[in-house]
Amino acid sequence: RYVTEALKDNTVLTTLDLQKNELGTLFGADLAAALQENRELKNLSVGWNRLESVGTVSLLRELVTMATIEYLDLSWTGVTDEGAQLLADMVAGSQLLRHLGLAHNNITGNGLTGMKGGDSQKTLSKAVQASRSLTHVDISFNSLGTKATRDFLRDLCENLMLETVDIRCVKASDDIAEEVKNYVKVRAGPGKPVVVQFGSSVTGMAGPTNPIKAEKMGVEKKPTPKPATGTKR
Repeated sequence: RYVTEALKDNTVLTTLDLQKNELGTLFGADLAAALQENRELKNLSVGWNRLESVGTVSLLRELVTMATIEYLDLSWTGVTDEGAQLLADMVAGSQLLRHLGLAHNNITGNGLTGMKGGDSQKTLSKAVQASRSLTHVDISFNSLGTKATRDFLRDLCENLMLETVDIRCVKASDDIAEEVKNYVKVRAGPGKPVVVQFGSSVTGMAGPTNPIKAEKMGVEKKPTPKPATGTKR
């Protein structure tokens, strides 16, 4: 509460880093209310706080209305598919957002590429595809599945601005490595080169059977971190 009250009074603050502060569900709504007074914020990091779906949705509904955000980290905050739809609206409406951190959340393939019968053009994947400002997207450690991850990578082929994409441990099968290889090949021509971080299909397991050679393909293969013991989302 003290943080959000201070933010209401400080209307020129541009960077707010509140990672790992044991903030809960109610903080999302409190911060959203404070941001109605502060319209200059550019960098927001609230990762590793238990905002859960309710808190992240409250916050994102306000962030959608802000055109100033350039850096957003919502890692391990409890973002679900509902939040992913709001993120799609935010990304689609932003001309400044460069960094989007969504690691260790509860986003599924439906949240990334849409549900069957839904509007496939208004998804987070399509919003990232069309973005001309994003350079970094981290959606690692979400249960996306093979199909959604494949569709996401194919959408990204049309975005020439991205520099790094992290899709480690998204519950995709090992053959997604071939899709990564194709994406990197497509991006090797026009635009800036891209680095794709990818790892195992399931948290805590080894990487793909036939990992792509990083030095030849421009793909950064990182070891899979072990999940913290006793930690629950």
